[in-house]
Amino acid sequence: MKVLFLEDVEGVAHGGDVKEVKRGFAKNYLLPKNIAVIATKTSLERIPKLKVEADKNRIQRLNDMKELASEIDGMRVNLPMRSGPTGKLYGSVTNNMIASELSSISSKDIQRRMIILPESIRQLGLFEISLNLIQEVQANISLLVHPEDVDPTEFEESLSKNQDESETSTDTTEEPGETTIDSDSDSEVIASEDEQNTTENDENEEVVEEN
Repeated sequence: MKVLFLEDVEGVAHGGDVKEVKRGFAKNYLLPKNIAVIATKTSLERIPKLKVEADKNRIQRLNDMKELASEIDGMRVNLPMRSGPTGKLYGSVTNNMIASELSSISSKDIQRRMIILPESIRQLGLFEISLNLIQEVQANISLLVHPEDVDPTEFEESLSKNQDESETSTDTTEEPGETTIDSDSDSEVIASEDEQNTTENDENEEVVEEN
């Protein structure tokens, strides 16, 4: 089905574009939400105006996302989770959980698709999370996944303490001593012994000749 897009749909089309889309996508989503209309001779006359409006909206959205990025970049999100004695979570942290918590803290509408999770988080700890607000704008936040019954500040302090102890233990561990053999020195000693043996042999030969 050929439709005329009335506004931008990220990854699909810009406002004013005419595209062929699947009938189900058009009837179940684009048309009911007034995001697009069926391409007809009359509707196509709206293209110039729609493109101008779409360009203005795109610039405004870009500015809005840049402002949002500056507000949330570097922000800390504390997420309480149920976990076992080893720190393994009962379940995993999802994009929706992070987006919901970040929206609550920032009072901004953070959509779960903006959260980038290369792999599932199934362990307590401190993580760096990237957000792709729109194609041209990114931000980063810190995510502290802590036990439900532990204060996040106390848990973070325990993480830092454990890390410091681990680094100290690594620094103070001594490696067994090793004996280094200097091949050049050995060669010189061997050469000296050879010269001494040669000299002794020459002296012995002279004694024999005299006798």
